Amino acid sequence: MKNRTPLIVTSLLALLITAALLIWLFTGNAKHTYISPTSAEQLRGEFESALKAKDVNGIIGMFYWQGVSDDFKSQTSQEIGELVKHEWTAVRLAPFPADYQATIEANGVRYRPSVPVIGWVVVDALPKGNTAQYQYGKSGDTFYLSRNVQEKIAEPK
Repeated sequence: MKNRTPLIVTSLLALLITAALLIWLFTGNAKHTYISPTSAEQLRGEFESALKAKDVNGIIGMFYWQGVSDDFKSQTSQEIGELVKHEWTAVRLAPFPADYQATIEANGVRYRPSVPVIGWVVVDALPKGNTAQYQYGKSGDTFYLSRNVQEKIAEPK
């Protein structure tokens, strides 16, 4: 019977090297260090910092993803990838209009925010008059950007 100790040690060493590489890839290469914001203004500032750094992953990390479909996640990733390519002049907070409805229903599907929403994070872009808007809200003590969660409520007619 052979001694398996060298094989076990080699396997463990390979596992540790792989884990270290993954940690380096996902944290060591970040352009912007994201801190979970505890205020709307801090979320706005984090968004602006990530936008300045053209840090797509940093902005993606600001969304509350629970319940959001893979399709919406992919669309958001593409949208943010395009956003960081444009010139912008300001990132600001804005309230919702008085008649704003965060939840809508269409074709047997309810679309609701992934987190209870409070207002908009607005990116003013060039040429003047172009904007991008992202709903934001709060879960627990942390502020997040929000995306829609789809809930089937009836068969479409």
